[in-house]
Amino acid sequence: MNQLAWRLTTDFNKEKHLFTDTLTLDYFVETYVCSCGYTKFILKYSKQEIDYMCKRCENMRFYNANFAWSNFAYFIEQELDTEFEYEYKVEYTDNVVSSFYGIGIPTKIDFISQKVIYDMKAVYTVTLTQEGELNRDYILQPPKKDKTQVEENLLYHINNLNPFDIPKHPKKKITFDIAAFFLKNRELKEFAFYYWRYIPKMDQKELFVNDALIHLANHPKEKSIKKALYHNYTRQMDQYGKYNAIAIEVFCKTMNDTNIIVKLLNLESMFLIDSGLNTQEFYQLIIFLKKYYIEKQLFKLFSSQEFENKPFLFRDILREFITMQESIEHLFKKVACKAVALHDEFVRCGVEERYKYMFTKTLSYKAKEIKPCITLGRYKVSVPQTGMELFKWAESLHNCMAGYFDAIDCNETIIYCFFKEDDLQFAVEVSDGYIRQASGKYNRELLKEEEKVLEKWFQISFKKIQRQADAA
Repeated sequence: MNQLAWRLTTDFNKEKHLFTDTLTLDYFVETYVCSCGYTKFILKYSKQEIDYMCKRCENMRFYNANFAWSNFAYFIEQELDTEFEYEYKVEYTDNVVSSFYGIGIPTKIDFISQKVIYDMKAVYTVTLTQEGELNRDYILQPPKKDKTQVEENLLYHINNLNPFDIPKHPKKKITFDIAAFFLKNRELKEFAFYYWRYIPKMDQKELFVNDALIHLANHPKEKSIKKALYHNYTRQMDQYGKYNAIAIEVFCKTMNDTNIIVKLLNLESMFLIDSGLNTQEFYQLIIFLKKYYIEKQLFKLFSSQEFENKPFLFRDILREFITMQESIEHLFKKVACKAVALHDEFVRCGVEERYKYMFTKTLSYKAKEIKPCITLGRYKVSVPQTGMELFKWAESLHNCMAGYFDAIDCNETIIYCFFKEDDLQFAVEVSDGYIRQASGKYNRELLKEEEKVLEKWFQISFKKIQRQADAA
């Protein structure tokens, strides 16, 4: 019991007593519960004032339990000079586990047994529901150490009594995150599922790892697939401490050749390929690729060093496919079944769709803008005459040059392209008589030879014009 001394005023007629239902009395019972352990019951009229002193220890200070219970925050504020003895408590009721930090206050009296009944007025409460919802409530902001103790008490209760029957790990304690995960997925009956990035949807009240793995593999009959599946699972868990299963599920559902499935499941890069995947999106990509390539080619694609060394390349391919899927379905031209080739072709389809409005348009230039189109040694300088030509040149350089069509069409900038023996080497953007940027294929920097050609071309084509303008 709390060591505070309390005064509790109780309406005599609202509590069960020897005269209940036979007699109504205009009395209140004033109960004094002293910290020394002595309790005194006094009958009084409603407006009667009583001065009381404990006859055992002569204590005269008794806190108003009615006021404390009805307006706890204000009560604490009014009694700042008092060092209250706070308590911790954990209880499990109505499928909710609650941990409290507060003060025990008298709430009622059993007049027949003359027993004072206490209840806790919580300052800080943490509750975990059977549905996995974690709630933190407080009337007053408690010290950090007390908040921590309340939460530790709740976790201790969950770990030792496990009232919700949460799957347990032999060496790992249940945390709030773990508890919430399993309470929101009640069908999962093994702790290992906590490390699964993706769990298949199955109509089962109880789901175990073995059942989930077999479902992912599309219920194979072949022992070789099952063996490869379990090996893949064990390797991922041991090496990464997590399990990525999206690629596994899609491969098992889209591939027909048992040997190919086994080889795919044994790929060391499977974990990296799977990172960031969406099941439906990856499934759509594989179905699309199978229209153009056989399963052996797809295995070589996913087992290539390109994906192992540059996992971002695969994510770029998938993102481009999902973003421009309709255009790719319509415009795709079969290329080598290699990561870079597929990436470039998907980009081409997307770019062609984005810029198709300019394919029938012609670009016009002023006479002074055409003059720089000269030949310097083995280099020939040209400007695109149409939107289609600009697009094709951008394709040749593998950059976003096509995106400048509107700026060129509005005479805001000009792009000069440098060809060497009819092969486009680099492009230069010129605006207001100044070079804004220059780059080669894949936006590489210019080679030393190209820089010399560019400098000579600019001196001839623009410095001369600037000198003439200055002289005028």
